[in-house]
Formats: sequence, C-alpha cells, structure tokens
Amino acid sequence: MQTKGWQEVLKPWLESKIHNSWVSPVKFKNDKEYSYANRTAWAFAEASQQVLSLMDNMVEEAEAMSKKEKGLVKDKLKEALR
Repeated sequence: MQTKGWQEVLKPWLESKIHNSWVSPVKFKNDKEYSYANRTAWAFAEASQQVLSLMDNMVEEAEAMSKKEKGLVKDKLKEALR
C-alpha cells in the first residue's frame, strides 16, 4: 500500500511489534505474570505478522488484477477453452 499512514505509521508499528516482542522479567512480581506477559507479547507479534502478510497478499492480488484488466497478463485457462 502506498498511503502515507500505512508506510509511515501502521506498517513500522506492526513490524516493531514483531521484532521487539520480548518482555523484561524485571517488571513482574512472579513467574506466572511474566509467563502471561510473554504469551501475550508472542500472540500480538503473531497477529501483527498475519496483518502484514494479509496486506502484502492483498496488494499482490490487486496488482495482478490490474495487470489482467489492462491485458498485460494472458488468461491461459480462458485461451485453452477457446
């Protein structure tokens, strides 16, 4: 996506959640709280990765459809059925 908000805000934020999902044990009173925080951070990183993958796939799909619409890509199945 080429929007400024996506490129400058949302995408970098999601990427930071993926690459910086570790949790400092210093903040927690016990192992149970720390373990929960780790699982939550991991789940958020996974969800962020899924959002980025979804957006990448949607962009690829839109580009492919645009090329097909402009006649730049030949539909081999359609041609085979002629």
